[in-house]
Amino acid sequence: MINILYLSNQKYFNGGAARSLYELLEHLDRQRVNPYFASIYNDKVAQRIKELEIPFFQISRRTRFTPPLFAFSNVGSIIKYIHQNKIDIIHNNQCDDALYSWLPAKLTSTPIIIHHRDPSFYKRSRFLMKYVDANIAISSWQNRTNLSNNGIVIHNGIDLKNYPTMKNEEHHLFEPDNGKTKVGLLGRIMPYKAQDIYIKAAALVLEKYNNVQFLIIGDDHDPSSLEYIESLKSIIRELRIQEEVLFTGYIPESWTILPELDISVVPSRKEPFGRVTIESMACAIPVIATNVWGALDIVTPETGILIPPDDPEALAEAILVLLNSPEKRRVMGEAGRKRVEEFFTIDFMMQNIYKLYDEVLAGRAHH
Repeated sequence: MINILYLSNQKYFNGGAARSLYELLEHLDRQRVNPYFASIYNDKVAQRIKELEIPFFQISRRTRFTPPLFAFSNVGSIIKYIHQNKIDIIHNNQCDDALYSWLPAKLTSTPIIIHHRDPSFYKRSRFLMKYVDANIAISSWQNRTNLSNNGIVIHNGIDLKNYPTMKNEEHHLFEPDNGKTKVGLLGRIMPYKAQDIYIKAAALVLEKYNNVQFLIIGDDHDPSSLEYIESLKSIIRELRIQEEVLFTGYIPESWTILPELDISVVPSRKEPFGRVTIESMACAIPVIATNVWGALDIVTPETGILIPPDDPEALAEAILVLLNSPEKRRVMGEAGRKRVEEFFTIDFMMQNIYKLYDEVLAGRAHH
Protein backbone atom coordinates (compact mmCIF):
# COMPACT_ATOMS: atom_id res chain seq x y z
CA MET A 1 0.00 0.00 0.00
CA ILE A 2 1.38 3.39 -0.94
CA ASN A 3 0.30 6.76 0.45
CA ILE A 4 -0.16 9.37 -2.26
CA LEU A 5 -0.94 13.04 -1.79
CA TYR A 6 -2.87 14.43 -4.78
CA LEU A 7 -2.72 18.20 -5.14
CA SER A 8 -5.04 20.30 -7.31
CA ASN A 9 -5.88 23.99 -6.99
CA GLN A 10 -9.14 24.06 -8.88
CA LYS A 11 -12.45 25.20 -7.46
CA TYR A 12 -14.97 23.94 -9.99
CA PHE A 13 -15.65 21.15 -12.46
CA ASN A 14 -15.83 23.53 -15.41
CA GLY A 15 -12.88 22.02 -17.26
CA GLY A 16 -11.49 18.63 -18.12
CA ALA A 17 -8.57 18.76 -15.65
CA ALA A 18 -10.73 18.64 -12.49
CA ARG A 19 -13.01 15.96 -13.90
CA SER A 20 -10.05 13.84 -15.00
CA LEU A 21 -8.56 14.00 -11.50
CA TYR A 22 -11.92 13.12 -9.92
CA GLU A 23 -12.25 10.05 -12.16
CA LEU A 24 -8.71 8.96 -11.34
CA LEU A 25 -9.46 9.20 -7.59
CA GLU A 26 -12.87 7.55 -7.94
CA HIS A 27 -11.33 4.51 -9.66
CA LEU A 28 -8.24 4.10 -7.47
CA ASP A 29 -7.62 0.58 -6.24
CA ARG A 30 -7.64 1.19 -2.48
CA GLN A 31 -5.76 -2.08 -1.98
CA ARG A 32 -2.82 -0.47 -3.77
CA VAL A 33 -3.13 3.24 -3.07
CA ASN A 34 -4.11 5.13 0.07
CA PRO A 35 -5.05 8.62 -1.26
CA TYR A 36 -4.92 12.04 0.37
CA PHE A 37 -6.02 15.30 -1.25
CA ALA A 38 -4.68 18.84 -0.78
CA SER A 39 -5.82 22.16 -2.25
CA ILE A 40 -5.83 25.86 -1.46
CA TYR A 41 -9.61 25.75 -2.09
CA ASN A 42 -12.32 24.02 -0.09
CA ASP A 43 -14.85 24.32 -2.87
CA LYS A 44 -16.83 22.11 -5.32
CA VAL A 45 -13.86 19.93 -6.32
CA ALA A 46 -12.67 19.41 -2.73
CA GLN A 47 -16.21 18.68 -1.54
CA ARG A 48 -16.79 16.01 -4.19
CA ILE A 49 -13.42 14.41 -3.45
CA LYS A 50 -14.21 14.35 0.29
CA GLU A 51 -17.37 12.39 -0.59
CA LEU A 52 -15.03 9.65 -1.87
CA GLU A 53 -13.81 9.38 1.75
CA ILE A 54 -10.42 10.81 0.90
CA PRO A 55 -8.82 12.90 3.70
CA PHE A 56 -8.60 16.58 2.76
CA PHE A 57 -5.85 19.04 3.69
CA GLN A 58 -6.44 22.71 2.96
CA ILE A 59 -3.23 24.57 2.20
CA SER A 60 -3.16 27.93 3.95
CA ARG A 61 -3.19 31.05 1.76
CA ARG A 62 -2.29 33.54 4.44
CA THR A 63 0.90 34.55 2.66
CA ARG A 64 -0.95 36.29 -0.12
CA PHE A 65 1.94 38.32 -1.47
CA THR A 66 4.64 35.65 -1.28
CA PRO A 67 5.13 33.36 -4.28
CA PRO A 68 3.75 29.95 -3.16
CA LEU A 69 7.07 28.25 -3.88
CA PHE A 70 8.63 30.23 -1.03
CA ALA A 71 5.66 30.77 1.27
CA PHE A 72 7.23 29.27 4.35
CA SER A 73 4.03 28.83 6.35
CA ASN A 74 2.72 26.68 3.46
CA VAL A 75 5.99 24.78 3.18
CA GLY A 76 6.05 24.02 6.91
CA SER A 77 2.44 22.83 7.04
CA ILE A 78 2.85 20.60 3.97
CA ILE A 79 6.08 19.09 5.37
CA LYS A 80 4.24 18.33 8.61
CA TYR A 81 1.41 16.69 6.66
CA ILE A 82 3.88 14.58 4.62
CA HIS A 83 5.51 13.29 7.83
CA GLN A 84 2.23 12.70 9.69
CA ASN A 85 0.73 10.63 6.87
CA LYS A 86 3.95 8.97 5.68
CA ILE A 87 3.37 10.24 2.12
CA ASP A 88 5.28 8.17 -0.46
CA ILE A 89 4.55 10.27 -3.60
CA ILE A 90 3.08 13.71 -4.35
CA HIS A 91 1.01 13.72 -7.55
CA ASN A 92 0.30 17.27 -8.82
CA ASN A 93 -2.73 17.51 -11.11
CA GLN A 94 -1.30 20.47 -13.09
CA CYS A 95 2.10 22.07 -13.42
CA ASP A 96 1.29 25.11 -11.30
CA ASP A 97 0.14 22.91 -8.42
CA ALA A 98 3.80 21.95 -8.02
CA LEU A 99 4.52 25.54 -6.94
CA TYR A 100 3.05 24.48 -3.58
CA SER A 101 4.48 20.98 -3.27
CA TRP A 102 7.90 21.19 -4.90
CA LEU A 103 9.91 22.60 -1.96
CA PRO A 104 8.22 20.42 0.71
CA ALA A 105 8.88 17.38 -1.52
CA LYS A 106 12.54 18.29 -1.94
CA LEU A 107 13.02 18.96 1.79
CA THR A 108 11.46 15.60 2.71
CA SER A 109 12.95 13.61 -0.21
CA THR A 110 9.42 12.71 -1.33
CA PRO A 111 9.13 11.70 -5.01
CA ILE A 112 7.09 14.16 -7.03
CA ILE A 113 5.02 13.76 -10.21
CA ILE A 114 3.53 16.53 -12.36
CA HIS A 115 0.51 15.76 -14.54
CA HIS A 116 0.66 18.27 -17.42
CA ARG A 117 -2.94 19.05 -18.35
CA ASP A 118 -2.81 22.82 -18.87
CA PRO A 119 -2.26 24.00 -22.47
CA SER A 120 -0.44 27.10 -21.20
CA PHE A 121 3.23 26.88 -20.42
CA TYR A 122 5.20 29.15 -18.13
CA LYS A 123 8.88 29.82 -17.51
CA ARG A 124 8.48 28.59 -13.94
CA SER A 125 7.01 25.34 -15.29
CA ARG A 126 10.22 24.65 -17.20
CA PHE A 127 12.18 24.98 -13.98
CA LEU A 128 9.82 22.76 -11.96
CA MET A 129 9.52 19.97 -14.52
CA LYS A 130 13.30 19.54 -14.75
CA TYR A 131 13.58 18.63 -11.08
CA VAL A 132 10.79 16.14 -10.53
CA ASP A 133 10.71 12.34 -10.67
CA ALA A 134 8.23 12.09 -13.55
CA ASN A 135 6.21 14.29 -15.88
CA ILE A 136 2.96 12.92 -17.29
CA ALA A 137 1.84 14.30 -20.65
CA ILE A 138 -1.78 13.74 -21.68
CA SER A 139 -0.90 13.79 -25.39
CA SER A 140 2.08 13.07 -27.64
CA TRP A 141 1.96 16.69 -28.82
CA GLN A 142 2.37 17.95 -25.27
CA ASN A 143 5.20 15.51 -24.56
CA ARG A 144 7.02 16.57 -27.71
CA THR A 145 6.39 20.32 -27.49
CA ASN A 146 6.42 21.10 -23.77
CA LEU A 147 8.44 18.24 -22.32
CA SER A 148 11.03 17.70 -25.09
CA ASN A 149 9.94 14.04 -25.19
CA ASN A 150 11.10 13.54 -21.59
CA GLY A 151 7.63 12.89 -20.24
CA ILE A 152 5.51 9.77 -20.11
CA VAL A 153 2.35 9.87 -22.26
CA ILE A 154 -0.70 8.64 -20.35
CA HIS A 155 -3.94 9.53 -22.11
CA ASN A 156 -7.02 10.37 -20.09
CA GLY A 157 -9.52 7.55 -19.75
CA ILE A 158 -13.26 7.37 -19.16
CA ASP A 159 -15.61 4.91 -17.50
CA LEU A 160 -17.46 3.39 -20.46
CA LYS A 161 -20.52 2.48 -18.43
CA ASN A 162 -21.36 6.21 -18.27
CA TYR A 163 -21.46 6.49 -22.07
CA PRO A 164 -24.33 4.62 -23.72
CA THR A 165 -24.31 4.14 -27.48
CA MET A 166 -28.10 4.30 -27.74
CA LYS A 167 -30.27 7.41 -27.38
CA ASN A 168 -32.15 7.56 -24.10
CA GLU A 169 -35.83 7.58 -25.01
CA GLU A 170 -36.68 9.39 -21.76
CA HIS A 171 -34.14 12.18 -22.27
CA HIS A 172 -34.46 14.63 -25.13
CA LEU A 173 -32.61 17.89 -25.51
CA PHE A 174 -35.81 19.41 -26.79
CA GLU A 175 -39.38 18.25 -26.37
CA PRO A 176 -40.86 17.15 -28.64
CA ASP A 177 -37.93 15.90 -30.68
CA ASN A 178 -38.12 17.86 -33.95
CA GLY A 179 -36.60 15.12 -36.13
CA LYS A 180 -33.75 17.37 -37.29
CA THR A 181 -30.19 16.07 -37.49
CA LYS A 182 -28.39 17.43 -34.43
CA VAL A 183 -24.86 18.80 -34.55
CA GLY A 184 -23.36 19.81 -31.21
CA LEU A 185 -20.36 21.58 -29.72
CA LEU A 186 -19.98 20.78 -26.03
CA GLY A 187 -17.53 22.70 -23.85
CA ARG A 188 -16.80 25.90 -21.98
CA ILE A 189 -17.76 28.93 -24.04
CA MET A 190 -14.36 30.51 -24.47
CA PRO A 191 -12.42 31.87 -27.47
CA TYR A 192 -10.00 28.93 -27.64
CA LYS A 193 -12.97 26.55 -28.02
CA ALA A 194 -13.81 28.42 -31.27
CA GLN A 195 -17.60 28.61 -31.04
CA ASP A 196 -17.28 31.58 -33.44
CA ILE A 197 -15.87 29.30 -36.18
CA TYR A 198 -18.63 26.76 -35.49
CA ILE A 199 -21.34 29.42 -35.95
CA LYS A 200 -19.84 30.64 -39.24
CA ALA A 201 -19.62 27.03 -40.46
CA ALA A 202 -23.26 26.48 -39.44
CA ALA A 203 -24.34 29.41 -41.65
CA LEU A 204 -22.49 27.88 -44.63
CA VAL A 205 -24.08 24.47 -44.03
CA LEU A 206 -27.57 25.97 -43.72
CA GLU A 207 -27.26 27.46 -47.20
CA LYS A 208 -27.25 23.88 -48.54
CA TYR A 209 -28.96 21.72 -45.95
CA ASN A 210 -31.84 22.90 -43.84
CA ASN A 211 -33.02 19.91 -41.79
CA VAL A 212 -30.31 20.42 -39.18
CA GLN A 213 -30.01 22.00 -35.76
CA PHE A 214 -26.75 23.35 -34.31
CA LEU A 215 -26.37 23.27 -30.55
CA ILE A 216 -23.88 25.14 -28.38
CA ILE A 217 -23.82 23.17 -25.13
CA GLY A 218 -22.34 25.15 -22.22
CA ASP A 219 -22.96 27.93 -19.74
CA ASP A 220 -23.87 30.99 -21.80
CA HIS A 221 -23.98 33.14 -18.63
CA ASP A 222 -20.42 32.35 -17.52
CA PRO A 223 -19.19 35.66 -15.97
CA SER A 224 -15.62 35.05 -17.16
CA SER A 225 -16.68 34.95 -20.84
CA LEU A 226 -19.64 37.31 -21.10
CA GLU A 227 -18.09 39.57 -23.73
CA TYR A 228 -17.24 36.59 -25.96
CA ILE A 229 -20.69 35.06 -25.45
CA GLU A 230 -22.36 38.35 -26.46
CA SER A 231 -20.17 38.52 -29.58
CA LEU A 232 -21.31 34.99 -30.54
CA LYS A 233 -24.98 35.89 -30.11
CA SER A 234 -24.47 38.96 -32.25
CA ILE A 235 -22.84 36.85 -35.05
CA ILE A 236 -25.88 34.53 -34.94
CA ARG A 237 -28.25 37.52 -35.25
CA GLU A 238 -26.24 39.03 -38.12
CA LEU A 239 -26.30 35.73 -40.00
CA ARG A 240 -30.03 35.35 -39.22
CA ILE A 241 -29.72 31.79 -38.00
CA GLN A 242 -31.29 32.23 -34.53
CA GLU A 243 -33.81 29.46 -35.23
CA GLU A 244 -31.17 26.90 -36.19
CA VAL A 245 -28.27 27.70 -33.83
CA LEU A 246 -29.26 27.36 -30.19
CA PHE A 247 -27.56 27.78 -26.84
CA THR A 248 -28.67 25.06 -24.43
CA GLY A 249 -27.38 26.92 -21.37
CA TYR A 250 -25.65 25.18 -18.49
CA ILE A 251 -26.47 21.48 -18.23
CA PRO A 252 -25.05 19.64 -15.18
CA GLU A 253 -23.02 16.59 -16.29
CA SER A 254 -23.54 17.79 -19.84
CA TRP A 255 -21.75 14.80 -21.39
CA THR A 256 -24.86 12.74 -20.52
CA ILE A 257 -26.67 14.38 -23.45
CA LEU A 258 -24.03 13.38 -26.01
CA PRO A 259 -26.10 10.38 -27.21
CA GLU A 260 -28.72 12.90 -28.40
CA LEU A 261 -26.31 14.23 -31.02
CA ASP A 262 -25.72 12.90 -34.54
CA ILE A 263 -22.40 14.72 -35.03
CA SER A 264 -20.01 16.11 -32.39
CA VAL A 265 -17.78 19.05 -33.34
CA VAL A 266 -14.60 20.01 -31.45
CA PRO A 267 -13.26 23.03 -33.40
CA SER A 268 -10.80 24.20 -30.69
CA ARG A 269 -7.84 26.40 -31.55
CA LYS A 270 -5.88 24.46 -28.92
CA GLU A 271 -6.85 21.38 -26.93
CA PRO A 272 -4.33 19.64 -24.67
CA PHE A 273 -6.34 16.42 -24.82
CA GLY A 274 -10.04 16.69 -25.64
CA ARG A 275 -12.25 14.75 -23.23
CA VAL A 276 -15.36 15.58 -25.27
CA THR A 277 -13.73 13.89 -28.26
CA ILE A 278 -13.36 10.52 -26.51
CA GLU A 279 -16.72 10.94 -24.76
CA SER A 280 -18.45 11.47 -28.13
CA MET A 281 -16.65 8.47 -29.65
CA ALA A 282 -17.65 6.36 -26.62
CA CYS A 283 -21.29 7.20 -27.44
CA ALA A 284 -20.66 6.02 -31.04
CA ILE A 285 -20.94 9.55 -32.44
CA PRO A 286 -18.65 10.64 -35.30
CA VAL A 287 -16.36 13.53 -34.42
CA ILE A 288 -15.09 16.47 -36.45
CA ALA A 289 -12.08 17.98 -34.66
CA THR A 290 -9.22 20.32 -35.45
CA ASN A 291 -5.87 18.72 -36.24
CA VAL A 292 -4.18 20.17 -33.16
CA TRP A 293 -2.59 18.79 -30.01
CA GLY A 294 -4.58 15.99 -28.31
CA ALA A 295 -6.90 15.25 -31.24
CA LEU A 296 -3.95 13.92 -33.24
CA ASP A 297 -3.69 10.99 -30.78
CA ILE A 298 -7.43 10.34 -30.68
CA VAL A 299 -9.15 10.82 -34.05
CA THR A 300 -8.34 8.49 -36.95
CA PRO A 301 -9.84 8.59 -40.48
CA GLU A 302 -12.07 5.66 -39.42
CA THR A 303 -13.54 7.49 -36.41
CA GLY A 304 -13.91 11.10 -37.56
CA ILE A 305 -12.64 13.96 -39.66
CA LEU A 306 -9.71 16.22 -38.79
CA ILE A 307 -9.73 19.78 -40.19
CA PRO A 308 -7.44 22.81 -39.79
CA PRO A 309 -8.31 25.27 -36.99
CA ASP A 310 -9.89 28.65 -37.78
CA ASP A 311 -11.36 27.40 -41.06
CA PRO A 312 -15.18 27.65 -41.18
CA GLU A 313 -15.24 26.50 -44.85
CA ALA A 314 -13.36 23.25 -44.03
CA LEU A 315 -15.61 22.67 -41.02
CA ALA A 316 -18.77 23.24 -43.07
CA GLU A 317 -17.53 20.84 -45.74
CA ALA A 318 -16.83 18.12 -43.15
CA ILE A 319 -20.28 18.60 -41.55
CA LEU A 320 -21.96 18.32 -44.98
CA VAL A 321 -20.09 15.07 -45.74
CA LEU A 322 -21.55 13.52 -42.57
CA LEU A 323 -25.01 15.08 -42.93
CA ASN A 324 -25.30 13.59 -46.40
CA SER A 325 -24.35 10.08 -45.29
CA PRO A 326 -26.12 8.53 -42.27
CA GLU A 327 -24.28 5.29 -43.11
CA LYS A 328 -20.88 6.99 -42.84
CA ARG A 329 -21.95 8.44 -39.48
CA ARG A 330 -22.96 4.98 -38.24
CA VAL A 331 -19.73 3.28 -39.38
CA MET A 332 -17.53 6.06 -37.95
CA GLY A 333 -19.45 6.01 -34.67
CA GLU A 334 -18.98 2.26 -34.26
CA ALA A 335 -15.25 2.54 -35.05
CA GLY A 336 -14.95 5.40 -32.53
CA ARG A 337 -16.52 3.31 -29.77
CA LYS A 338 -14.08 0.46 -30.52
CA ARG A 339 -11.11 2.83 -30.41
CA VAL A 340 -12.13 4.18 -27.00
CA GLU A 341 -12.62 0.61 -25.71
CA GLU A 342 -9.09 -0.19 -26.80
CA PHE A 343 -7.11 2.92 -25.81
CA PHE A 344 -9.10 5.38 -23.69
CA THR A 345 -10.78 3.50 -20.86
CA ILE A 346 -10.29 4.44 -17.22
CA ASP A 347 -8.87 0.93 -16.54
CA PHE A 348 -6.21 1.33 -19.22
CA MET A 349 -5.27 4.73 -17.79
CA MET A 350 -5.12 3.43 -14.20
CA GLN A 351 -2.82 0.52 -15.14
CA ASN A 352 -0.40 3.04 -16.69
CA ILE A 353 -0.61 5.27 -13.59
CA TYR A 354 0.15 2.34 -11.22
CA LYS A 355 3.06 1.28 -13.41
CA LEU A 356 4.48 4.81 -13.18
CA TYR A 357 4.06 4.89 -9.38
CA ASP A 358 5.99 1.61 -9.15
CA GLU A 359 8.75 2.97 -11.41
CA VAL A 360 9.03 6.22 -9.46
CA LEU A 361 9.27 4.36 -6.18
CA ALA A 362 11.87 2.04 -7.65
CA GLY A 363 13.80 5.12 -8.79
CA ARG A 364 13.60 4.10 -12.42
CA ALA A 365 11.41 6.87 -13.83
CA HIS A 366 12.83 9.05 -16.59
CA HIS A 367 13.80 12.62 -15.70
